Amino acid sequence: MTAALSPAGARAPRAVWLTLAGIVAAVNMNAAYIIGSVQLQGLAIAATNLFGLNAAMLFALYGLWEIGQKDTANAQAVPGSRSDMVVIAATLGLSLIPWNAASLVALLGIGLWCIVTSAAETAERRAGLIMLTMGGSILVARLLLNSVGDSVVNLDAQFVGWLAGVAVEDNVVDFRNFGERSFIIGLGCSSVHNMSQAVLLWATTTQLLRLKIDAPLVLFALMAMAGMFLVNAARLTAIAWYPQHFDTIHQGWIAELFGLISLIVAALIIAAGALHAHRRQA
Repeated sequence: MTAALSPAGARAPRAVWLTLAGIVAAVNMNAAYIIGSVQLQGLAIAATNLFGLNAAMLFALYGLWEIGQKDTANAQAVPGSRSDMVVIAATLGLSLIPWNAASLVALLGIGLWCIVTSAAETAERRAGLIMLTMGGSILVARLLLNSVGDSVVNLDAQFVGWLAGVAVEDNVVDFRNFGERSFIIGLGCSSVHNMSQAVLLWATTTQLLRLKIDAPLVLFALMAMAGMFLVNAARLTAIAWYPQHFDTIHQGWIAELFGLISLIVAALIIAAGALHAHRRQA
């Protein structure tokens, strides 16, 4: 007696190949951070520091892997087509180019392919949304900072000055009770980076849990972004209040603590939104 092979058993589902290609593109997009962290800290320490990647990016990579692998057990899963293999080959080819912009284009391209060629609520569509968010959040952040970056950091500075109760001129914030010295809020300190992490956390969570995107769920995403903005503003305010600890708050262990707090705040808001959506959509 022989068991009949299902289409998914005869050939790997297209979701598996597409998500694996997306993971390769995403990893190569961040290759500079990964290689730099290993060169600077060594393999063991770099591993404990997530190879320079933020937790939201790692969660998104996990989400892609989980969605792709779960589809292998789906009897209705569709095997990859020739067109899929062409897109996958192009994605991998672009990912081999030692320029992160090429990998970003590859990730956006395969994410868009997954959405355009897949039915709603399929593994491919859900993975595509994560890929587009992963690449799109980075692209939008870069475009914002390169086009209106001065306005963004000026807004950060004005808000921090209001919280700290100190004078502000453009993106220059005075230290409180520290003579006439001040510090500059640069593009690297902008809250835009943290807010993009919140969007990625939200997109990955909603697609892993198969939630339907609606207005209340979008509101929770905005709340998570606002939460990360406020935590970063609190860190910059702490710099204004305690200039003697500038290095520690700016890049040291206190900065890492604020980063962890912002991640926890966003995660709790997103979890509350996901639970609320699950109850509404059940």
